[in-house]
Amino acid sequence: MHKICIIGPSGSGKGTQADLLSEKLGIPTASMGQLLRDKVAEGGEESYELNKIMEQGQQVPNDIPNNLISSWMEYALNNHGGYIVEGYPRNISQYEYLESSGDQFTRVIILNISDEEVMERVTGRRVCLCGAKYHMKYNPPKHNETCDECGSKLMIRGDNTPEATRARINLYHEKTIPVIDRYRAKGISVDINGEQSIQKVHEDILKLFDKS
Repeated sequence: MHKICIIGPSGSGKGTQADLLSEKLGIPTASMGQLLRDKVAEGGEESYELNKIMEQGQQVPNDIPNNLISSWMEYALNNHGGYIVEGYPRNISQYEYLESSGDQFTRVIILNISDEEVMERVTGRRVCLCGAKYHMKYNPPKHNETCDECGSKLMIRGDNTPEATRARINLYHEKTIPVIDRYRAKGISVDINGEQSIQKVHEDILKLFDKS
């Protein structure tokens, strides 16, 4: 049974690698970031406050991600026999909540990239209201800041601004690195160089499962 966690700073490719591994292993994946954005999309006063916190690059109150992920993990185990989680746990309180639930990960994959790489990857992202996504360096639009699909002006998502990105980098070092240290001490984690190509990172991750 695979119960996998992928941890890394913003822009490290957690979502991309989780999707690739999900396809390979045939188990579902959940992004905490996406679960939170889905929660915001529900609307209401709580969603407004949650969105404001996220756009400032801060971590939301622990009870929200804890409840979201525990419900999803229970569903994934019951219906698919395993799962991949990325972007959770982000702090020691979330780690301890998960440990106390009795449903621990079997493998933790750590994607390592430098702070400078985080800034370049995250602040270069652009999105369009039509759903198209771009990166000004790695996947630029044909016409600067204009969507290739619909011609609309591209936007920077609130949590991808330089200010929010720097705040998230600081939080990662302060709050998430101690979580990684716990998993390293348990002997279930492996470090992967996230500054390689998407395919090379994927190949390095697959080697972990080829061995097992």
